[in-house]
Order: sequence, then C-alpha cells, then structure tokens
Amino acid sequence: MSALMLTAVLTVWLGMWGPIKLSSILPYQTLISATIAAVGIAVAAHVAVRNVGMQLRINVIGREEERIEKTLPGLREAVGCIQHIRTEFRAGSPHVWLNRFNALADFDPSKDRLDDKLKALMPVADTETRQRIRLVIETILEHATRAAADESRYLQIVNGPQHRRELEMNVVGEARAQANAAQTGINFKLTVLYAAMRELQLLEEQLVRRVDLYEKRLPEFRRVVEQYFEN
Repeated sequence: MSALMLTAVLTVWLGMWGPIKLSSILPYQTLISATIAAVGIAVAAHVAVRNVGMQLRINVIGREEERIEKTLPGLREAVGCIQHIRTEFRAGSPHVWLNRFNALADFDPSKDRLDDKLKALMPVADTETRQRIRLVIETILEHATRAAADESRYLQIVNGPQHRRELEMNVVGEARAQANAAQTGINFKLTVLYAAMRELQLLEEQLVRRVDLYEKRLPEFRRVVEQYFEN
C-alpha cells in the first residue's frame, strides 16, 4: 500500500514540477516518509472500515433472509386458512356458520381448545400469527353464538300457536311483540357479528401484504449476498 502511495506522489510531482532534485528533498526525507506512511494507513483504514461495514450489512441481510424463509410458508398457510374460514361464513344463518366452522376445524366448543384446533389447521404458522387469528375468531364465535340464541328464540316464538293466531287475526299481541323484539335483537347482534367478520378480513389483508413484501424482498436479499461473494 505504501509503495502505491509513493508511486502516486511521485507521479503527481513529476507532472507538476519536473524531475526531483534529491539534494533539495534530503532534509525532508523523514517528513515525506511519515506523510506517505500516514496516507497509506488512512487509505488502508478506510478500506478496512468499508469492508467491515459491508460484512455487517451482509450478516444482517443474511439473518433477515433466513427469518423470511422461515416465516413465509406459515404466513401463506395462515392466509389460506382465513380465506377458507371466510368462505364458510359468507352465507347462511349464525347456526349455519357455527356448524360450518365446527366441522371445518373439527371443533367441539364444550371440550376442545380453539388454539389446539387452529394449530392443527395451521401447523406451520408462527405462534404470534396464529394467536392473532384466534382472538378474532373467538370474537366471531362469541357473537355468532349470541345471534344464534336470539335466532332460536325468534323461531320458537313465530312457530308457536299464539303467534300464528295473532297473524291470522291480524293483531299485534304479546307473541308478535316478542317476535319483533327478538328480530331487533338478532339484527343488532348480526351487525356486531359482521363487524367482527370485517376484522378477520382486515387481518387477512394485512397478512397478504406481508406475504407480498417478503416475496419481493427475498430475491433482492439473495442477489445482494450473491454479488458480495462473487466480488
């Protein structure tokens, strides 16, 4: 490195001031040597710092690449599971939704833990993602159960003999009033249920964006690492 710096200095000197008179620079020999050595050390330090910085960057990129490769399959699996669940919930009554989900997840609310069933549906997904999905689905199932209870009460009232008599007589008696109240309750609980379903859709959209981002970053990281080792 010092030899290269000396060559550069001599080249510049010869270009600007012509041949060097050794007798004139002899008193400054020590100073010139020290200057050349200092410049060489500075250049070498700059190169070393640059190489260390690049190595640190490659290490960070390598760890992030490894994390993405580990996480991405589980995210894809979680997105597919949510899409399947949302498809089952798109039509039908709250009773139908509950039955469809219980069949999909082989879930018996009286004895099974929802987290265990979701783990069986998404064995590759990371714990954090699975827990986020569990919280949203628990809310959906809770509201669907309440709506189904009101639905059962409503059907019991409208299928009863007193309600049929009031319909035939075209009067609003106790049974029809109870049926109207039950219908109002169902409508309210369905509104809350749809809001919970919307949360599941938003979670799906968030996970889809993460999948898209990771799928874009992964080849970029690989290209940077390959270029580093090629050079």
